[in-house]
Amino acid sequence: MKYYRPLWMAVLTCFTAVGNSLIMPLHGFIQSQVLFVLFAAQYGDPDFIRERRIWLSAWAAFAIGVGIVGASERSMLQYAGENLTNTVRKLLIEGVMYKQLCWFDQEKRAPGAITNIMNEDMTQLNGLTTETGVVLFEGIFAIVASIVIAFYFCWP
Repeated sequence: MKYYRPLWMAVLTCFTAVGNSLIMPLHGFIQSQVLFVLFAAQYGDPDFIRERRIWLSAWAAFAIGVGIVGASERSMLQYAGENLTNTVRKLLIEGVMYKQLCWFDQEKRAPGAITNIMNEDMTQLNGLTTETGVVLFEGIFAIVASIVIAFYFCWP
């Protein structure tokens, strides 16, 4: 029996999904800090320029990090999805190749119908296994991270 490989790609994709799920909570935190610094400027805060540089630099670094994590996650998902569909197609073609000739006599098992069904099923398999699972994982982890950050900064 053949197994799906590479496993390291799936683990790496999970790590990038965790990084991608932290985007919204971190964006909210950095945005709130920038707003607090800008509000403090109206009241004559002596550390305004230093704080402004720190948080706007953090915002720029965050934007660069979002681009890197998002691009790496999408490329890994694409690679893993194509690898999965290629493996499943090979197994299906291998199974069809060794069928008896009379197996193809039925209309629903004609070679054109089989390839059409395989193409549709591969598209659905690719969409289901890559995008759907990662979006669900990101959503759950983002909610958990948001709750943890909220409890850390405002326990009562």
